[in-house]
Amino acid sequence: MSEHHAQSLQATTILICGIPQGEDDIQSLNNIFSVLPGGVRRIWLAYEAKQLQKDCTKRIALTNKLEVAECALIRSKLKLHAQTGRRPSQASAASTDLLRNQGQEGGGGGGGGGGGGSGVIHHSDESFPSQNRPQHRTSPFPLSILPCGGEKVDSILAYRSELSNMNSAIVARQQAGMQAMHGNQSDGKMSSAFIQFNHQLGAHLAAQSVVHRKTLTMSPRHLEVHPRDVLWDNLGFSLRERNVRKTIAIVLAFFLIVLWAIPVAFVASVAKLDAIVRFAPFLSGVYDLPKVVVGVIQGVLPPIGLAVLMMVLPIILYSEWYSSSIATSCAWFVAR
Repeated sequence: MSEHHAQSLQATTILICGIPQGEDDIQSLNNIFSVLPGGVRRIWLAYEAKQLQKDCTKRIALTNKLEVAECALIRSKLKLHAQTGRRPSQASAASTDLLRNQGQEGGGGGGGGGGGGSGVIHHSDESFPSQNRPQHRTSPFPLSILPCGGEKVDSILAYRSELSNMNSAIVARQQAGMQAMHGNQSDGKMSSAFIQFNHQLGAHLAAQSVVHRKTLTMSPRHLEVHPRDVLWDNLGFSLRERNVRKTIAIVLAFFLIVLWAIPVAFVASVAKLDAIVRFAPFLSGVYDLPKVVVGVIQGVLPPIGLAVLMMVLPIILYSEWYSSSIATSCAWFVAR
């Protein structure tokens, strides 16, 4: 193992789940794990951040829409220049540099892009028809399910403004979460924590040692966890809830596999219509159909039905195992 990886954040950090109440604070966790070689460097308590996650997902969608609108504007400009036989003017290039400089002065964030966009349009797109710019209609109501029907607005300006507001909201929620963690607030606290050690040896010892007097408390513990591998919705379950969910998932999986034989046997028996007709004489009218239809029923439908059943079963089992409170996607992938 390389020295660079051994000193990385991922190699020296562990994820601990099932922390009991009263010990889910930074000071208690530091007292427990500071005796390990190298000691503890940092501790992050896990807090619920569903709204923050929704905002980040919405920001990604807004970014994709803005990129699509920018590409559409570039194509419109190139098409117009090809029709008129003119190249972009020097004013357009100069305004583009101005926009880039304003974005850098504003910290490179969404606020700088949103604020600089409206001031540059009058210079860079002075000769470009406004009706050829990407436009869309806003929703007529804040909670309306209709994506259109409102006022027609410039797509680039609207998306930049929304992106700027979304960046501000995300930063505010992140700061509020950090203040809640350092203030040891109980609202929204989950029974999990990330602990970074000064040495990789301390992280491995913490993951393999018995750290609590009660059996299976502060478990499971995961090493080499990447933020993208964490199933954040499953970090708030206590030890009892994890055991109950896992037991229910195992029982449901057992009965599902056993009962899944019924539709599989039925679909497979369709290939033998003679046996089905002898068992259920009222189905004898099937033979009145054209031979091509009967051949399709006997030769094509059973393989397709079996393939669909065998494709749906793993999806159901994966979803059940995901809801069994597994904390990381790697553990979920190994378990399935």
